[in-house]
Amino acid sequence: MPTILEQFEGKQAQAETALLGGIKDRATFEASLKILRSQFESNCPVRLNWREAIGSPDMQPLFPHILSDIIYKPKEPYMIGQTLLARTIPIDSTRMVRFYSMGGLRAHGPLSIGQEYPDESLALTQHQMEIQVQKFGLKVSLPDEVVEDSMWPLFQMYVEQMGFAMARLKEEQIFGAMQYFGWTAYDNTSTDSTKHTTGKGSNGSTANGSLHFDDLLKAMGGLVANGYGITDALLHPMAWTIMATDPILRNLWITGGQVGQSVWTQTPQFNQQVNFPWSVQYQVTPFMPYTQSYSFAGGGTVVTGSHDVTDIYLVDRNQAVVILQRDPISMDSWEDLSRDSRTLKLKERYAVAIPNSGRSVTCIKNVVLEQNRAPVTSVLTVTA
Repeated sequence: MPTILEQFEGKQAQAETALLGGIKDRATFEASLKILRSQFESNCPVRLNWREAIGSPDMQPLFPHILSDIIYKPKEPYMIGQTLLARTIPIDSTRMVRFYSMGGLRAHGPLSIGQEYPDESLALTQHQMEIQVQKFGLKVSLPDEVVEDSMWPLFQMYVEQMGFAMARLKEEQIFGAMQYFGWTAYDNTSTDSTKHTTGKGSNGSTANGSLHFDDLLKAMGGLVANGYGITDALLHPMAWTIMATDPILRNLWITGGQVGQSVWTQTPQFNQQVNFPWSVQYQVTPFMPYTQSYSFAGGGTVVTGSHDVTDIYLVDRNQAVVILQRDPISMDSWEDLSRDSRTLKLKERYAVAIPNSGRSVTCIKNVVLEQNRAPVTSVLTVTA
């Protein structure tokens, strides 16, 4: 059976009459949905009038299906927080969720016959965090000229950009939660010198706030000590020089993470993803913290003056982030006669949490983007 689009191809008036005629059967619904989807294609053979389509009661139930296709299409840049690191859990009828720290629980055994099971306390009053579900959204007004001229591609661009904005905001919430709740291994703004990274300046002895290879190892050890395995290292795009200029990490990259004399006979590979040591995935995202010309207060901080700084996060992607989704993205629209425009509004409600009091994320904060020039310890074997 031919669809409405096929029946009335090239005949806009007849197609509109059939589409908006109020037929409720499933076949017509599918055909109508196909027509509406085709409006956003550049080679669409039949253009419906925008005002009649968006204002028709019969068309309105179809718009959520189309808009969800546009809003949830792949985003640029790649939103690794939502797609790679976070687990989304739908929740109903609640505004506050309490997370208890349970990563320290220990199972016991083998148990003898008749032995009582040892009790493990959750320490509910000591290690917990409360996460409040919040509302997020935006609205955009379309001028009447867009409506009158039936600018379907322009409408698609508006909705896409609104979807991008919602996705960017959620990504910012995810990385903000990591920064706030994550376990801090190093922080160069701290007045506690034990929290400073140990990279050295040009004289090889004065700290300059850069990252030393040993700092990375200790931060990884902290994540393992908290009961998690490192799967990903998260860096800002401006922070790649940290890995490219540190003498030890640079050699590991060139040799694919291998050691020994024989690796120098191999052809170097410069794929950062492949060459990051210990099979840790190297993830670059612009949503990582980065501050240009950050002013250190002094009084015990690792350096003084203004420097470009960034953070590095080491995470276990299987336990890193939880998104508690109360309401998915939905759209409302209404006509504003006082402004001769139609307003579109996107909204959703969710909360972002880091399980186990943030121990699944290890943070190296405020790393100065300078080259580490600390001397590399070498051992020379001399044979007689």
